[in-house]
Amino acid sequence: MGRWRNHSLAIISSALLAGCGDNPTEQRWQSYHQQLANDLAVTDIKRTDPGNIGEFPERPDRVIAIPETRDSLLNVYALRECQITSLVAARNNQLGRVAPPSQQWLYERTLWQRLSTCLNSGVPDQLSDEDRTRLEQLTVTKTGQLSAVSWNAILIPASG
Repeated sequence: MGRWRNHSLAIISSALLAGCGDNPTEQRWQSYHQQLANDLAVTDIKRTDPGNIGEFPERPDRVIAIPETRDSLLNVYALRECQITSLVAARNNQLGRVAPPSQQWLYERTLWQRLSTCLNSGVPDQLSDEDRTRLEQLTVTKTGQLSAVSWNAILIPASG
């Protein structure tokens, strides 16, 4: 009778400990290490943190600050042949200002594509020197910002 009680106690204790066990990812990781150790015929593999890699920064610390690009309505309208006026207007309305990072990335990418296409077309020949310079500067600015906008779109959650 005492033997059954010991077995019952062992089973109940095991069940309780199993409920407090590691998460499934950790269990798979341990299983992988055990399989690796068995296949390599070595004793248990010790997990250690690499000394040359620090803590991964929190998400807000990984975000790249991108300065806003501002211009007057007349200056944007002067580049109307580049087909950016409706795009800029959509970005500046209420919904455009609170768009999630993925939508901001789509806007920036589309704006960059239109500016680049415009700059490499015959449109700059029709513009004044001042507007042509503005188009070139805006294209260079947006080209430089595109990688940072892409990075942020990946790292910033949709909620904020």
